Amino acid sequence: MATKIWCAVLVAAVLAAATTAEAEEISKKVIVAMEGLVSCQGCGSVGTWDLSGARPLPGARLVVTCRDHRGRVVLYRAAKADKNGYVFAELFTTTMRGGYFDPAEACGARLLESPDQRCSAATDVNGGLQGAPLRFQNTTVPGQYADIDVYAAGPLAFRPPHCPPKTSTQSQSSD
Repeated sequence: MATKIWCAVLVAAVLAAATTAEAEEISKKVIVAMEGLVSCQGCGSVGTWDLSGARPLPGARLVVTCRDHRGRVVLYRAAKADKNGYVFAELFTTTMRGGYFDPAEACGARLLESPDQRCSAATDVNGGLQGAPLRFQNTTVPGQYADIDVYAAGPLAFRPPHCPPKTSTQSQSSD
């Protein structure tokens, strides 16, 4: 009789542990984050989307804006580039505002401010002025209490505010 009771208690404990683990997995939040690069485009590439030869722009700021199905802003988050021009910003959890929406459809990143006056004019390379759509890169960083889905934007670029005009020899040599 004692063996049957002990077995029943053991089975109940195992079922309770499995149910708790399933409940924790279901309640685990997903954090949405954005990453990207901000560079300074050289004068030779101004007017194009060419970023070869561009240098990282540390301290550059961009903003991520997300809109709901009615076009209302539901998130406005500024982020700052590190010393390598890399930006990483946690945006929200998927339970924000009581529901889930797709950041690839609802969010965009725009250039906000350059700390370098020699490279302070925003370009529309990859949508830096209009709002670069976020792309899911199939990157999920697992965590104990939350997983992070990482979306990418850009690369985005500022350019020098004044560049010497291209001469006909410069345009012929670039052909």
